[in-house]
Amino acid sequence: MKSKSQDKNKTLTTSCKECMFAVYDGITQTGCEMDRLKKFKACDDAIVSEAMDDDKEFFIINRACNYFRVEGTETNAKVVRHQGDMAFGVVVEADARPVELLQDTLRSLLEIDYGLTKWGIVISHDKEGWNDSAFKTGITGFRNTLVKSGGIYTDVIVNLDKQKKDFDTFRAAHNLGISYVARIQPGDKIGKKAFQKINKIVNEDMKKVVTFSTEGTDFILFRALNMYYPQYNCYDTLMSNVKEESKLQGLHIDL
Repeated sequence: MKSKSQDKNKTLTTSCKECMFAVYDGITQTGCEMDRLKKFKACDDAIVSEAMDDDKEFFIINRACNYFRVEGTETNAKVVRHQGDMAFGVVVEADARPVELLQDTLRSLLEIDYGLTKWGIVISHDKEGWNDSAFKTGITGFRNTLVKSGGIYTDVIVNLDKQKKDFDTFRAAHNLGISYVARIQPGDKIGKKAFQKINKIVNEDMKKVVTFSTEGTDFILFRALNMYYPQYNCYDTLMSNVKEESKLQGLHIDL
């Protein structure tokens, strides 16, 4: 390794120096137990730089590494990989009628092939719907099947204030610890392998993904939703604009 590091810029970086997965030969880092250095070096938008201080020679990456763990952390590679897997939230806006269309959505959700601890569902509907016995029966059956047959975490939000509808539903989704979120209507579908594919693209191919589309359903990085929502105060407008911008910047994936 060569020069003493590094001009201090404002870019988000990851220093491998104190990471428990950094592999050293003496004081010189030679690799990464999680094979992240090789993958970052293969990325067009990632820079892996050599650095040194008075203690060690190590690498610095100009991107965040979600596998970084400080030396001494009580964990292991398998646990960290699981923790680093992308998590997904699906908001089902059930105000739209007829509820019979929920059966198509139900079949699609039950077929999703992804770890059950890494995704969940929020069913959102207005309070007026609860006065409709057919609607109430449909929503109750929809949730019960997801939970009992699918083992899928499912929450129900009744919107008492339409002005706070987006805030309440996406806050509930955020509580799932999600990376990406979508809002769908009865009848909408999600690809069976969609979550697996995005997780691979982000964690193995090391690509940045802000939005992605599957079976006509659009997902957005939750951080982007949280950041830009105050500009729009409308989910649909935000989703449309951020998706188009992501396409222009190469940050959108069509599955």
